[in-house]
Amino acid sequence: MESEEQSQVIGRIVGLLDAAGIRYVLCGSLASISYSQPRATYDVDLIIDPTLPQLNALVALMNPEEYYVSPEAARAAYAERSMFNAIDFLTGWKIDLMMLKPGLYDAQEFNRRIEREVLGKRVSVLTPEDSMLSKLNWRKDSRSERQYEDVVKVAAAQWAQLDLAYLRLWAAELGVAGDLEQVLRDADELRPR
Repeated sequence: MESEEQSQVIGRIVGLLDAAGIRYVLCGSLASISYSQPRATYDVDLIIDPTLPQLNALVALMNPEEYYVSPEAARAAYAERSMFNAIDFLTGWKIDLMMLKPGLYDAQEFNRRIEREVLGKRVSVLTPEDSMLSKLNWRKDSRSERQYEDVVKVAAAQWAQLDLAYLRLWAAELGVAGDLEQVLRDADELRPR
């Protein structure tokens, strides 16, 4: 039931983003678990790159009987290049919509997004490497074990295909090179032989 709900939430929000003409990429836990092992999560994280008219169109498309969204919060997030969220009333799931930031790595990870099936829906999703790097970057302050475990699981499951040069280049730029090397050591012990 949970994965069916996740699939519905993803399908509805991606449909709205497409209808508004907004480029997006699925990130966060749903992106990482699409490359490794399922685990419980109750939110959908998306990086979006709208124009202001596109953002206004998205908010207008979000039927107030199906979604809670604050137009003011959406416009503030656009102006500040931050995030806002919406609540899917049909499931109670939270959807975090993060504006694409102007940094070099942010543009790189967004432009490298790939089309992939996630929970039965074809969506744009971060590459395995960018999923790992973004989670390591997010956990710099929190030191979240759950984020770390997600990264190790992605690395172990995707070991043979990982672009280690890309990972090491951007890990150094993001200040997470030490964490990445520990991830790779831990993942090497878990990876399929």
